[in-house]
Amino acid sequence: MGSDAETETETEKVAASDSFVKDTYGEVRATKQLPVMPWAFSVARRVERSSLVRQDRACLEWLDAQPRESVFYVSFGSLACMTPRDLAETAWGIAGSGVPFLWVVRPGLVRGPGQSQQRLPERFEAVTRRRGMVVAWAPLEEVLRHRAFGGFWTHNGWNSTMESVCEGVPMLCRPYFGDQPGNARYVEHVWRVGFEVGGELERGSVEAVIRRLMTGRNGAEMRARAGELKKAAAEAGRRASPLTSWSRTSCPWTLLDARRRASSFDMIINS
Repeated sequence: MGSDAETETETEKVAASDSFVKDTYGEVRATKQLPVMPWAFSVARRVERSSLVRQDRACLEWLDAQPRESVFYVSFGSLACMTPRDLAETAWGIAGSGVPFLWVVRPGLVRGPGQSQQRLPERFEAVTRRRGMVVAWAPLEEVLRHRAFGGFWTHNGWNSTMESVCEGVPMLCRPYFGDQPGNARYVEHVWRVGFEVGGELERGSVEAVIRRLMTGRNGAEMRARAGELKKAAAEAGRRASPLTSWSRTSCPWTLLDARRRASSFDMIINS
């Protein structure tokens, strides 16, 4: 460290200048060199809870009792919102479809004055009690991995889209903002494992698209194709580098993006 006089001189120079460039090379050189990855993740482990909303794990026990590929999963992520009308039309469409369902109605899903609490239509619970379950939040990866699921109505956030593809679950797409519209178009027109639900939500149309995906011929074809994508993604994951394997636990979206770009995955996509 310099003398007080030197420090005072430097201070005067800085005060009289319009700008200055500080030589920080010494500080950089003195920094301890570490591997190019967060050292906190050197012991691979999954984060048990990444959501701000408490997950309802009781739904997994309910799913265990459901037939294979019979349940329809509805979740619009942590940011997308619905109007009270859209919530009601979605509810009655789900009820009218006759399909078993798991529906995430999180706090904040419904926007508008006086909507601090999400209110499902009267009689909805009574009509669907024997074949459906409504929760505030669910563990996405475990849910999509469950054998009971045959379809997923999603907002098409990148993580949700990739998890659905990599678990072989076809989608109904209801994008809202950001990258979601592009992801939805990719699902429908490139991967061909789902289709978009656009326009105003009406209970009759909601009922129809759920049945199309879950019990129709188109849905069966999408489900088969989604299964092929799942196999391709798993194979790409097995061939991944050690760095990508590390990413599986700390940054799953990196691995999933790598899967999308893998040659075997592209072969399925472009076939």
